[in-house]
Amino acid sequence: MKQQILLLALISISLCGSVAAEERTAASILALVKGYEDKNDYSRAIKELDKVIKLSPSDASLWMRQSMGYCHLNDYKNALRAADRACELKPKDAHYLQHRANLLSLLGQNGKALPAYKAAAMADPGDMLVGCRYQLAKLTLEKNPNINEAIKSFDEAIKKYPENAELLHWRAEAYARNNDGKGCLRDALKAFSIDHNEAALNGHAEALKAHKQFNPAIELVSYALKSKPQAADLYFMRAALYADLKHFDLALRDMDSAIKIKPNDYHCWLARSHICCSMQDYNNALQNVDRAVSLCPKTDASLLAHKSNILTILNRRKEALSAMAAACKADPKSVYCSCRYAALTLDDEKDMAPAIKTFTAGLRQEPQNSDFMHWRALAFERNNQLESAVNDVCNAFAINHSAGMVAEHFEWMRAHHHNGIALALADKCIKEQPKIPELFVLRSRGRLDAKQISGAQNDLAKAFQLDPKNTDALGLSADLKMEQLDYDGALSDYSRALELKPDHIILLERRALAYKELQQPKECLADLEHLYRLYPQKRRDTVSILAWCYESQNRKKDAERLYREVMSGSDRDQRSGAALNLARLLMNENRTAEAIEVYKQLNKNDPQAHIHARIAKGYSKLMNWQEAVKELTCAIELDSKQTSYYSERAEAYVHLHNYKSAVDDYSVVIQRDRVQTPRFLRARADVYDKWGKVGLANKDRNEASAIIKDVMMNSH
Repeated sequence: MKQQILLLALISISLCGSVAAEERTAASILALVKGYEDKNDYSRAIKELDKVIKLSPSDASLWMRQSMGYCHLNDYKNALRAADRACELKPKDAHYLQHRANLLSLLGQNGKALPAYKAAAMADPGDMLVGCRYQLAKLTLEKNPNINEAIKSFDEAIKKYPENAELLHWRAEAYARNNDGKGCLRDALKAFSIDHNEAALNGHAEALKAHKQFNPAIELVSYALKSKPQAADLYFMRAALYADLKHFDLALRDMDSAIKIKPNDYHCWLARSHICCSMQDYNNALQNVDRAVSLCPKTDASLLAHKSNILTILNRRKEALSAMAAACKADPKSVYCSCRYAALTLDDEKDMAPAIKTFTAGLRQEPQNSDFMHWRALAFERNNQLESAVNDVCNAFAINHSAGMVAEHFEWMRAHHHNGIALALADKCIKEQPKIPELFVLRSRGRLDAKQISGAQNDLAKAFQLDPKNTDALGLSADLKMEQLDYDGALSDYSRALELKPDHIILLERRALAYKELQQPKECLADLEHLYRLYPQKRRDTVSILAWCYESQNRKKDAERLYREVMSGSDRDQRSGAALNLARLLMNENRTAEAIEVYKQLNKNDPQAHIHARIAKGYSKLMNWQEAVKELTCAIELDSKQTSYYSERAEAYVHLHNYKSAVDDYSVVIQRDRVQTPRFLRARADVYDKWGKVGLANKDRNEASAIIKDVMMNSH
């Protein structure tokens, strides 16, 4: 018995010594852990902490400490594993539960995160901070959160903790979601004055931007810039906000400030390119994106695609295709690039099936991509699958509400004589969005084509009702007046529209045409010069109007220079038109020999009867009747039905004293042109007189007189 008591005593002493040793070991390890944590060496801290956890696996605080260590290493998966164990050991600890909810949110497990936040709030209903965190979670994770309820919770907590920056940030977030830009701005600035958290400030600016509260967002960024005037990212953000407000001059100023600080940051150059595109300054946009491409450390498909889009707008199609092909090569998996390339090559391909297949594959991956729908509709149109095209346009419109996109398809259908389908498309889009005036303008155009005048006028009236200052409606009203030859009324409407959109390219061109019809060359030229400053490519499309301005103002040399410039261009139709006008100008200035050379050059590769006839007139003016006959003979060989060529050649034959040929030509004219028969009978009579055949001459004159007498009697 005594031995047993002694043994138990020894065991007790041994156990006590063992526990004490473990406690000393755990304490020393935790001290080591603390040292590593102070040095931010969390990898070693976690390894040492594992040893302590093995000694005390039921200590929830150790698991929580390990979870925090993993958070510092951004290893949220292992952090969640450790937090799960801590919450198992202390299931009613609100802070443990909230930490676990935070990790679920960081890992994107939103379905589990929201219930976890709720559990944390219920574990300690009296903890306002935990409750507010649950409200924030509902704001960010629920589809239709109760924003006012969240703001009320934040209000109560902030009354108790007025200097808690985190609460202020949360309420600022709620205000942004509630479209209360002033409230968000107030809380964000107060929070920043406490914690100086620039990332949070930027986050609020982004939230305000997302909810279209641009001015408060600009104030936030401007406030941040006061403390960090060399922060390129802040200038970048403010430039984007100014661009959203269409304050492009301010946007460019800020982007230039960002570039000055970070001249080799390709993102800044790309953003500047986008701003220039918004300003329709595509040449500068192209220069900026080229700079971005040169600075980007790797071949970036998105940069090349943007460059291709600019080149497309600038009508540099070959270069646009090359850039998009390079984009496809840089990122072969890019659905956008492959679809965009297919869209660019639609006009080159006869078989639309491969393009349709590409767009369909793109829509399988991105079923809500309205661009893909728009491009597939273009392919369907070219493949005469108009019903499918209309479906794609309507589906795209339901997503992007772009009247401009609808207009592109509508005008294609009108141009290809599918006016009924175009009207059906307009009807469907108006049913989808009945308050877009541009759609009524489109349908009005279609109804005018169909001679539905009353319906067209009703649509135009509806467009004006929705927007009395709608430039499309004013433009169509002016177009109608131009067709009715009411040039003064058209000019008035074009001018009203241009007061609203002074840089509208189409309106400027049309008003210039109205000025031309009203014989006002000075005003016409002013509109054209404005047009060319905005869009230099338009110069080649308006050469005839510009030349008329020059000629009307007696600026013949300018007109001649313009015609010769166009003649050296690549467009065949424009070259021909310019050559004809130049020759006419030279003829009017009695520079006949030069005019003839211009006509001959024009007729060199593709002889045309009317050009031979004009050359003949030139030779007649120079009294070179032999050459005049040759040219008119060529004209007759090319177009033997044109009676005027015979009468003109007959006159030339008379000057050459070739009376027989002159009589033969007049005989052809008399046989064909019954209206002008008396005139040509008398002309043939004059030839007979010169030929010495007086009897035939008198016969022709008598016949001419009889025809005139019959006409006069019948008219009475």
